[in-house]
Amino acid sequence: MRIGVIGTGNIGGMLAKAFAACPDTQVYVYNRTVSKAHALAETSQQVFVSPSPRAVAEGSDVVFVCTKPCDGNAVLEEVGPLLSQSQFLVATISTVPFEKLESYTEAGVAKVIPSIAQSARSGILLVSHGPSLTTAQRHTLEGLFKEIATPFVVEEQQIRVASDLASCGPAFIACLLDMWADAAVRTEKLNYVQVEHLLSATLIGVAQLLQSGMTLKDIITKVSVPGGVTEIGLQSLRQTAPQMFDDLHQTTARHAHQNPVGNLFRR
Repeated sequence: MRIGVIGTGNIGGMLAKAFAACPDTQVYVYNRTVSKAHALAETSQQVFVSPSPRAVAEGSDVVFVCTKPCDGNAVLEEVGPLLSQSQFLVATISTVPFEKLESYTEAGVAKVIPSIAQSARSGILLVSHGPSLTTAQRHTLEGLFKEIATPFVVEEQQIRVASDLASCGPAFIACLLDMWADAAVRTEKLNYVQVEHLLSATLIGVAQLLQSGMTLKDIITKVSVPGGVTEIGLQSLRQTAPQMFDDLHQTTARHAHQNPVGNLFRR
C-alpha cells in the first residue's frame, strides 16, 4: 500500500510514522518546510520525501491531507482533481463538510480524527465516511486504519463530541490526573513523584480491567462498598463533576465553531 501524507506536523508526522511501521507499506510525505519532511524520512526507511503535493497525489493509493484548516482548501483544490476513482482522499480537517470535499475530487472521500495513541499504533481513530463511498470502499479504508488503531465510525455531526472523548481525551484525562496529583501533594503526605507513580499504575490497571471485559460501571460497583470511603468520595465527585464536563463539551464546541483552526491537540 502506498500512503501519501501532505503536512507533517503533529498529525501528519504521527500518521506517517505509524503507517511506516506496517509491513509492505511505503509512505510518501510532503511538507512546505522541507527540512521537517526530511527529518521524518530519517526515522524510517519506509518514508520518502516527495517534491510537491502533486507528486504525493500521483504516487499514492490513499492521500491524507493533514494541513492546518486555513491551508486545507488550497491543498484540496490542488490535489483533488489529480486523484482517480481508484484512490482515496482522507482529510484530518473536520471543519470542511463532505459536500465540499467531494466537490474537489473523483476519489473516495473520508475524514479521520487521530489520537496521540496512534504514536503507539493503538487507541481509537475516529472515521467518518463520505456519503458517496461504497461498502467495499469503506471496508478497504477501515482495514487500512486497523493497521495503526481501532477505527470507530461516526457520522459527520458526531465528530465534535467524539473528538473530545477520543482525540482530546488523552490530554483531558492527563490533566485531571495531574490536578488530582497536585491535590494529593497538598496533603503533605506524599511527594509528586510518588503520587504520579500511583496514579499512572492505577490508570494502567483500570485499562487492563476494561480490556478484560469490565465496564466503567462494573469497576465503580466492585470498588464501592456501601458506607465506605469510596462511596463518600463518589458522592463528592457526582456533585461537582457533571457540570465540569458539561462546560467542557460546550466550550470545545463553541471554540471549534468560532475558531476552526488548529492541530491534533487543539480540536
